[in-house]
Amino acid sequence: MASEGSGGVSLRLGLREQMRALPDEAFTRLQFLSPATGCFNQCAMCSQAAGRDVWQLTRRGLDEVARALAGVAAERGLTIGGGRGHRPGVLFPYLDNDMGSYPHLDTYAALARDVLRVRLRFCTVGWSARSDRLSAMHRRLVAEYGDVFDGLRFSLTPYTLGWTGRGRGFDRAVFVADLAHALRTYRPLLDRLGHGPATAAVELRFAPLVGVTDVVASEIDGRHVLRAGPHLLIGAPGRPGPPLT
Repeated sequence: MASEGSGGVSLRLGLREQMRALPDEAFTRLQFLSPATGCFNQCAMCSQAAGRDVWQLTRRGLDEVARALAGVAAERGLTIGGGRGHRPGVLFPYLDNDMGSYPHLDTYAALARDVLRVRLRFCTVGWSARSDRLSAMHRRLVAEYGDVFDGLRFSLTPYTLGWTGRGRGFDRAVFVADLAHALRTYRPLLDRLGHGPATAAVELRFAPLVGVTDVVASEIDGRHVLRAGPHLLIGAPGRPGPPLT
């Protein structure tokens, strides 16, 4: 946690002044509070268009932001995230980032529980099993901060850098080994939360079986016919389709 030196105090006071300019709804309807932007995984289908550059709050920066946010909310008697219909009182620490690779996620969990008084929804494609630092941090999360998690979701997807093999030292086998390592680490917490889409799950993210092709409309023997590639859709007898244009 951050020290209470003059630098830390002035930083927190400055953050508080900025947060005091925010409306109440910025606190009560807060849902996404991400300590990072950009993502190492570079998934091709990312709806947030996560960039290659990754910017992360330091441990001290995370601590100062959380305490300033909680302090201003307390001044107004507000509950952080308490005014939402969807998962009230739960923060999502991800947007265009992957929390599995954030090195201070355990600090985030401690601040969520003890300072912000919220729970967390965690989503990740996993992390590198070769990182002893990240693996140790995730083990601490499961052992010491499991009560702060409202839900866990692991994404099994072919779109990551690991699956596509576009990065040096990455390939499908490494990604599978990393995911297996992550699931082993979190298995006690997954079992404790109970398996289900709203609690603990592995989500399959694969390309849909949809092709893009021209659709040709015609009429044969009084029947409306649609052709798309090798497929035909023929109207039933006596039930003509709409006029062709």
